[in-house]
Amino acid sequence: MTPTDINQKIASIVGLNIKTTDTGITFIKTPNKPDRHYNPAQDWADGGPLIDRYSICLIPTVTDEWTAIIGNEHGVSAAFGSHYSPLTAACLAIIQHHELISHTGTTS
Repeated sequence: MTPTDINQKIASIVGLNIKTTDTGITFIKTPNKPDRHYNPAQDWADGGPLIDRYSICLIPTVTDEWTAIIGNEHGVSAAFGSHYSPLTAACLAIIQHHELISHTGTTS
């Protein structure tokens, strides 16, 4: 999954109105404001609040990657993401979490 794919999926999950340029740059479209670059997979200003919102636990691994874990209401690990970037790992966990709740019909 490319960074553009990740950014688009996250924007869709959190309900943002976006547009993506031919070069793969994603922008948030806000009425009466200039479009703003949106890059939660690589920009802490966009991705950091998602870590808090989804209560993501980030764990460094011995392979220089990060594992992101989202638990469920019972504290059991429900979704994982792994990547050399902690933000990308978190985004991948959010995408997996969203896919899991979409298939099971539960809410986050």
